[in-house]
Amino acid sequence: RAVGDGLRENQRLQWLSLASNSIGSTGCAALAEGVEQNSSLTHLYVSGNNVSDAGCAAMADAVRANSSLKSLDVSLNEIGDKGCEALARSLHANTALEDLDMCLNAITSDGCSVLCHAAESCGPLRRLVLRSNGIEAAGFVSVKRALLRAHAPYTSRSKREPGRSRGLPCDWRGTAVKRHA
Repeated sequence: RAVGDGLRENQRLQWLSLASNSIGSTGCAALAEGVEQNSSLTHLYVSGNNVSDAGCAAMADAVRANSSLKSLDVSLNEIGDKGCEALARSLHANTALEDLDMCLNAITSDGCSVLCHAAESCGPLRRLVLRSNGIEAAGFVSVKRALLRAHAPYTSRSKREPGRSRGLPCDWRGTAVKRHA
């Protein structure tokens, strides 16, 4: 709770790594309260903290409300499809997140499909890491579809600049590939 309170007060901090501290879902939810109200934090690393779907859902609420966070690493946790789906829903409202690392969790093809669908149709997401999850063939079909659409120009109905390409930079293995703008 202390770090979340600190983030509410400190509007200068840009990078925060709390990796491998076993904060769990309760600690992640308390942290998310601070992230939601912080306007300076651009990079947050909470990998290896025993965060489950509940903690990820709390962080998804913070991502939805936060307009400065560009990079979120929730790798090496216990996040499954429900947490992944919560983050996918937050992408519709988020205008800043460019980098999302969810490797080494418990995400299946279902969660992958929902996340890829959300990422291809909204937000500035440029890097998505889904390595070492439980994703099977159906999930990779979603990745393929998103990759193919990522190279299509935006339509005139899009809020994005005409002529820019959408970006969901994943390769077939679910490993992130950086796209150069």
